Amino acid sequence: MSLPVYEIQTTISGEVGAVPAGTATLLVRLAGCNLKCPYCDAVAAQDVKNATRKFSKSEFYQITEHMESRGISHILI
Repeated sequence: MSLPVYEIQTTISGEVGAVPAGTATLLVRLAGCNLKCPYCDAVAAQDVKNATRKFSKSEFYQITEHMESRGISHILI
């Protein structure tokens, strides 16, 4: 199984929730979301055809190892 990824970027969390605001976070935006939220800031990500690549489960594990080496402890998918 693989997941279609639209973008991956490091960011500072600005939302209050499970990840405290101000926390270094890796954002993984998947392609093909069917919710069509009116506040979505990535409308192009709604179409799975816009995926930049597909990641397997093992590739996601590699990403988390890379995050830890850079001091990033949270991931938002």
